Amino acid sequence: MRKEAIESSTREILSRTGFYLNSGHKMRRSAIDIIARKDRTLLLVKVLENIDGLDKKDAETMKLLANLLSGTALVVGKHYCGGQMERGVVYSRFKIPIISVETLYDYFIEGVPPYVFSAPGGLYVKIDAQKLRNLRELAGYSLGALADELGVSRKAVQLYEESMNATIEIALSLEEIFNTELIKPIDITKPETYEVNPELAEDMLLTDELKKKVFTHLKKLGCHVMHLRNCPFDAITRNREYLFLTWVDRFERIERNLEVIDSIVKVTGKKSVIFVKYKKSKTSVRGIPLIDTDDLQHIDEDDEMLRIILERDEE
Repeated sequence: MRKEAIESSTREILSRTGFYLNSGHKMRRSAIDIIARKDRTLLLVKVLENIDGLDKKDAETMKLLANLLSGTALVVGKHYCGGQMERGVVYSRFKIPIISVETLYDYFIEGVPPYVFSAPGGLYVKIDAQKLRNLRELAGYSLGALADELGVSRKAVQLYEESMNATIEIALSLEEIFNTELIKPIDITKPETYEVNPELAEDMLLTDELKKKVFTHLKKLGCHVMHLRNCPFDAITRNREYLFLTWVDRFERIERNLEVIDSIVKVTGKKSVIFVKYKKSKTSVRGIPLIDTDDLQHIDEDDEMLRIILERDEE
């Protein structure tokens, strides 16, 4: 299964389960291939044939965007250098969860979440620590007695009750001893707050003079501008009140990619703005505010720019 087929299958699965997706056409190379929203769940998905190919800088971009957009970073792949990815197992690179198309299908179509994750040393599961402690105390087991039955140390049992991960064998033994489920499912859609290295996530060495001109002026107005590597938009701009997905380009290039831009704006649900060169006659396209880059240079206050954006957004 090539990357194109993996992406097609991923899109089909998400679409079948009610997700609204961005356009499949891409404007540029991006750290994110699919943006998908369903209710309050926003997925930022990278598709790879070999998951070892996840670039560290792309991972930082994915995590930063997930933080800013209150979404979840996810990679869907097929294999790694050591072999095929197993169905029902969650892998990870740079703390981003990675699953196969089959695992994605089971989760969204069949309603069966994964329980197992791969980590150095093998496959592990998460145990309901509080439930384990309650069951042990209710059954009258001491830490040492339960440890003897499991064939582990007393300290290990104590750590299981403090949320340490367990091997599949240990977890199944615990479920057999107490005759109840203790293994917790993995929610791959749960938003995480990722730790991000800003030096890797931000690429401020801009060579594009138009973008440099726009971003420099936005910063003078007091906005915080994040120009991201390999992102489906040029930057995220934040002022005191709002966060804007931001594009900067000549109008004819923007016009050629309106379907892509429009789909990203609709899926994310975020306010957006396009700074364009050479199109003073238009103030918005598909409901997305336009500001001519030359006109921007005459805007002296952040409040004035915000007023213009919000007025054109209402149009």
